[in-house]
Parts: sequence; structure tokens; C-alpha cells
Amino acid sequence: MDAFVKRGPRRKTDDDCTNHQSPPKRKAVAHTSLCARENSSGGNPQDSKPEAWFSVHFKHENLDYQYGIIYSKKEAYQIYMQCEKDLVYNEGDLTKVKVFGKIHSIPRKQVAYGDPGLKYTFSGVTVPAKPWCPVVEGVRKKIEHLTGYRFNFVLINRYKDGTDHMGEHRDDEKDLKPGYPIASLSLGQKRQFVFKHKDARGSSATKKDSTC
Repeated sequence: MDAFVKRGPRRKTDDDCTNHQSPPKRKAVAHTSLCARENSSGGNPQDSKPEAWFSVHFKHENLDYQYGIIYSKKEAYQIYMQCEKDLVYNEGDLTKVKVFGKIHSIPRKQVAYGDPGLKYTFSGVTVPAKPWCPVVEGVRKKIEHLTGYRFNFVLINRYKDGTDHMGEHRDDEKDLKPGYPIASLSLGQKRQFVFKHKDARGSSATKKDSTC
């Protein structure tokens, strides 16, 4: 599955980093990102003090990254299997994106859930949010409780095997609320989550290729 986002105090931003999911060798992966859309109502950080849920806290230039395991193996498997049973992924035009003027099929399954009226536009496609379903709503509440932030939208990606993938990208679309953290959860096959400075990309890179 992929990410929920919302406007609030600046804790983490992808403005100067790109990230991508490296292809798995086998087995399916569900990766969710929780975010907040600009046209949402409410969404201030929760008043309750969040728990120290993370085991790794990494800071780099314009990057504040926290990582932790929030579910047991049994819990994660149960959530994964419930997602396999309940989630209905996008079809038709919602499975395509436009890159440099050309239409391409998205190399993974994808669906979004969120508060009423929310949508997410990227690479020439606008993905509307379906109403929250119980399994995704449960994940949202868990992450909100741990982090102290409220999230109103999630983009879920399913990678069936090594042919499905996510390329380098920047989560800088206008729909996202600047300065608000993105929460990501992966279920299934282990994956590498790679961050790279935006100025370390391409032939005109001004920084050395450093990843984390």
C-alpha cells in the first residue's frame, strides 16, 4: 500500500528527495502511503502525545525518516490477506499514466481510499478516493495513534512479482499538503525503500549519487 498526507507542522518532506520501490524477487507486495490532500477539511495533528514507535530515526539534508515494525508477523499476514480479499483495484483509464507525452500502463495494481471528495492527480491521471473500507481504516487509525498525525487519503500499490515496480519519483504534486509527513506501510515480500537527493539525478546532477 502507499501514503496518507495532511497539512501540519513541518516534520518530514520529500521536496529534495526522490524515492522508489525496488522490484521484489518473488511474491506479492502491498505498499500503502498515507497522505493529506489540499482540499480536505480538518486534519490538524492530534493533541495526544504519540508513542515512540520507531526503532530507526534517520536525518539527512531535507529528510527526516522514521522506521519501525508496527505489526507482528501474524498481524501483518492477517491484514495482507484481508487486503487480498477486500480491495478492488482500478481498471480502464485509471491504470494508465502519461509520461513525456506518451501513455503507459502502470506496472502494478493501484487503488485509493480516503475522505469524501478527495482525489490525487499525478502523471496525467486523477485517482478518486473510494470510501474507507474496514481493513484500510484500521491501518489508518493505528498509524494515526502511533504518530499523532491525522491522515485522510491512502494510495495503495500491489506488486505481484519482479515485473511490477515503482520508479524514482518525487511526492511533490499540488494535491499534497506541503510539509506534512507521508506514512508508508509495506506488507508481504521484503522491499528496499530508497531515497535519493533530487540534485543527484540525471546528466545535469549537481550532487554525487548518494542514496539512503
